[in-house]
Amino acid sequence: MRARVLALAALALTARCSCEPEAGPVDAGHIGEGPPIEEPDAGDPYTRDAGPVVCEDDANEDNDERAAATVLTSGSAMSGRFCGEDDDWYALQVDEDCNVLVALDFDPSGGDLDLVLFDPNGQLVATAGGLEDHEALNVMATSTGRFAARLRGGTRDDIGYTLSMTASCPQDLSCPADDSREDNDDATGAAALDEGVSMDGILCGTDQDWFEVPVAVGCIADARLDFVDADGDVDLELRRADGSTVQGYSRGVTDSERLTKVVVESGMSYRVYFGVADAANVYRFVVDELCAVSCPTDDPWEPNDSRTVAPDLKATLDEVVGAVCASEDFFDTVPQSGCTLGVTLDFDDAHGDLDLELQDTAGAVLASSRGTTNHEELEFLSSNGARVVLRVFGFSGATATYRLRVATVCP
Repeated sequence: MRARVLALAALALTARCSCEPEAGPVDAGHIGEGPPIEEPDAGDPYTRDAGPVVCEDDANEDNDERAAATVLTSGSAMSGRFCGEDDDWYALQVDEDCNVLVALDFDPSGGDLDLVLFDPNGQLVATAGGLEDHEALNVMATSTGRFAARLRGGTRDDIGYTLSMTASCPQDLSCPADDSREDNDDATGAAALDEGVSMDGILCGTDQDWFEVPVAVGCIADARLDFVDADGDVDLELRRADGSTVQGYSRGVTDSERLTKVVVESGMSYRVYFGVADAANVYRFVVDELCAVSCPTDDPWEPNDSRTVAPDLKATLDEVVGAVCASEDFFDTVPQSGCTLGVTLDFDDAHGDLDLELQDTAGAVLASSRGTTNHEELEFLSSNGARVVLRVFGFSGATATYRLRVATVCP
């Protein structure tokens, strides 16, 4: 996780995602594993930070402090080398109400780089500190001036990198020129996204915008789309890897759409489109990754404590990473007539014993699994394709995180 590391730092790591697609039930793993998520160290933006000389520096030196930051041209890429704790600074002039996008790519064989961003007043506004070879940030400028990006690494790191800073303003988005992500008009040309990093785009008439899902298989993809509905109603869909099967959608009539789903396979994509044909509308799109949920925070599907508010699951194949926090969780699904619906529930029994039921819409129990291990499983042959409801609950009020998976097998 990158730009959202500050928001996710408060979450306890009580579940672990599966990062490979599975044909059958998945192992939920051991709950509570892994180190805590920590905020990258921004340091003092006014203090020179020159560490030991461990390699030959680049031609951008001496840019070891904010006042001496190398000034970039919007959209251009700059190559550099990080040597020890000799931090590198770069800056870009940005107008108020515009956005500044910072993208950093580096060679991880030499170490790990973190990215921090300061506004013109020297205030820290964003951080990115993942363990991959790419970091990115996108923030809106609340004042005009130079935004400064600081690259931070380890004492003995020797890392080659490429950095770009891009300023984009609402007036830059217009039709028919469209936006910088074109041509992404179908699933085969889906544009790349950075997890947790917002992007600004525009819809032009019947032109659709498609984006790759930037979230690991088995983790939660929380997608949010913001726009002005009066300028054109924009909708959002999540498609399976085939580009045609709809895994989820948000088709409201307000100024935002939100779609929260577990990624069930690689190659999935988002479709952003006009629900009702219109000439043009700008939007902001961001997708966050969440591989862990906890109590009392609960999960993104709340409130789903009764059958009347149960979220929909795709019976063909769907998953939930959730938490039972002193309440029950309900989910709707519609099995195919003549096919068998298989449901598995995985959790850590040491933290709390969970049970599983399948009910009809009136609450009558059709099947159940009430074991005492880390796994519950049931099957149900649907004779008529009628809607059914899944109930996940704690034995004697137990609390635990879980992974729920549904899949259909037809003769």
